[in-house]
Amino acid sequence: YLIIDVARAREQLATRAEALREAEKLIQSVKGVVGGEPVFKGTRVPVRAIAAMKAQGASTEEIVEGYPSLTGRMVELADIWTAAHPVRGRPRKLSELGLTVKSEKRLRLGNERVPQLSDKPS
Repeated sequence: YLIIDVARAREQLATRAEALREAEKLIQSVKGVVGGEPVFKGTRVPVRAIAAMKAQGASTEEIVEGYPSLTGRMVELADIWTAAHPVRGRPRKLSELGLTVKSEKRLRLGNERVPQLSDKPS
């Protein structure tokens, strides 16, 4: 027989669910604030931006130093909230964000064959 003890998994799930409930209380989306992006209540700090900073290696201390209106716990909850609420739909176009492309460069992948002069048909 195979016996699976799910007690530990249940505890972890309960802990994460409680953290998500805590995050939900701290985060709001208001149409006129940061274009409707989810922000921490009472701030204009986008939750997904904080989660992205963490994902890129910024420490909680560095983020709190840069955003003094946040606490370390808020930074931790940004990851949990973002994982539970992935971005839906297509990515926004640069023009929708008020940005324009200044230059463009196309690179050939290393595995693509570049035609040589000797490749011309005779």
